[in-house]
Amino acid sequence: MSNKRAYGTGSAVPRGGGVYQLKYRPEWADKPLFKRVHVEGNNPRKQAYEALQAWVAELDAHKKQPVALSVETLHDLLIADYRRRKRETTDDTSHKWKKHIDPYFVGRDLIDIDSNDVEKYVDDKLAEGLSNATVNRHVSWLHKAVVLARKRHLTKAIFDLERLDERAGIRHGFISHDEYLAIMRELPAHLQMLWCFAYHWGIRKGELLKLRWEWALPYLTDDEPIIKIPGFDRQTKQRITKNGEPHTLPLYMPEMLEFLKMALSSRAKDCPYVFQYQGRRLRSPRTGFENARRRAGLEHVLIHDTRRTAVRNMIRAGIDKKRAMQISGHRTDSIFYRYDIEAEGDATEAGAKMRGYMENEKRKHAGREKLGAKLGAAAVEADRKGVEGVSGNLLN
Repeated sequence: MSNKRAYGTGSAVPRGGGVYQLKYRPEWADKPLFKRVHVEGNNPRKQAYEALQAWVAELDAHKKQPVALSVETLHDLLIADYRRRKRETTDDTSHKWKKHIDPYFVGRDLIDIDSNDVEKYVDDKLAEGLSNATVNRHVSWLHKAVVLARKRHLTKAIFDLERLDERAGIRHGFISHDEYLAIMRELPAHLQMLWCFAYHWGIRKGELLKLRWEWALPYLTDDEPIIKIPGFDRQTKQRITKNGEPHTLPLYMPEMLEFLKMALSSRAKDCPYVFQYQGRRLRSPRTGFENARRRAGLEHVLIHDTRRTAVRNMIRAGIDKKRAMQISGHRTDSIFYRYDIEAEGDATEAGAKMRGYMENEKRKHAGREKLGAKLGAAAVEADRKGVEGVSGNLLN
């Protein structure tokens, strides 16, 4: 028989053989919860109530119903996997997961998450104004996290959704040279070299900010100076380039060398990075660039626009596609299809060929008209002079 206790503190009922059944209903539960414990010793009832108190404290500490598979657990599984594989985007992925996915699924048990749950997430995020590409990325993170949870026998859930069409959201903007110069004039001094290099190379902002002097100094005095970026950092074993492959970049514009020389003369000796601000590595150009483009009246221009602009400029200059991709760091040639870059040159060439063809057709047509007029004149003359005169006129 159980000891009579105050309401709400739970109970411990002996079931024989040293087994007590604990009963307690926390505030967040719809009905009482039960737990059986085995106790031994001279005072098993006391031990049973001590076990009850510990269990009550544990349940009350949750403040909400515990779940078998929480969104926080899925996040931790994904990020741990990214760190093991040394993914460059690990921190950014974690930040965006906590911003979008965590608040949406917080408090929910995802042990049986299915396509309906994820479709609802997709619809709500699209309604918030997120792009198709961004939502696709979120769904891929969720899918990967659930796969990792299945491998650890935390769930048997599975879902499969078709990717949203990302073509409608692709930016097609290019930066003209006048726009490049206009923003350059408005940028603070410590961001001008970054803008210059981004415009001419088209490489990712994150990779630019990692540039070290040791990768540039050995080659600055060469006839054709370059910067050689290793794929991996030897000390941290982290990827520097997105695909982990070495990246060689030509310093082909005089202004690029001039910027480097000025930066070299004013750099902080204890900072190994090329792009510095106040003696430390430059972390982000966001604020300075936002202010510059606003002052220049070019708020539609993004730093990322330099990637497709640089590739297009290289193709127009006659650099082959493979070499242009090596410089910009694009891993696949999908950029040429997405942004219609090669089509510009193809259209120009096709236009020249068609123009020549049509001009030739016009000349042929003009020649036939001239011959027809001559035959007509000859026929009239034949009527006047007789059939014998026709052949003579044709030979004239």
